[in-house]
Amino acid sequence: HFTVCITSTDVHECGKILVETVLARLGLTVIDAGIGAESELGVGKTPENGADFVAVGTYKGLALHYLPSLRDETARVELDVPIFVWGKLNQIPEDNPSNLPVDVTVEVRALAAIVGLRVEDMVKELIRKARGQHQ
Repeated sequence: HFTVCITSTDVHECGKILVETVLARLGLTVIDAGIGAESELGVGKTPENGADFVAVGTYKGLALHYLPSLRDETARVELDVPIFVWGKLNQIPEDNPSNLPVDVTVEVRALAAIVGLRVEDMVKELIRKARGQHQ
């Protein structure tokens, strides 16, 4: 049995709903941690539910800003599980005069997140993790 806690950094819930549906149809238990700022609070409830994985969808360039607070919350509740991030991984740098977002995939990976652009990427990672637990 495999449990995934899922959240989104912003109100673009379509991707989150799609991923929830796919994971549920694969037989995984899905814990909805909410969206935006409330996500950290939802993740804080996952230890009691036994989450094996946290999945974060992002669109509006918030992943790099959001992940440190998510990491702080998972550490606070002693939840040591992989974090998978998918979506549009960009952000407007504070020192960027053009106000155009730049890709932050490398920086997100540096925060010890598993990055994927498609639902299939997450499913492959979940299968790999599940196999590793059962060997």
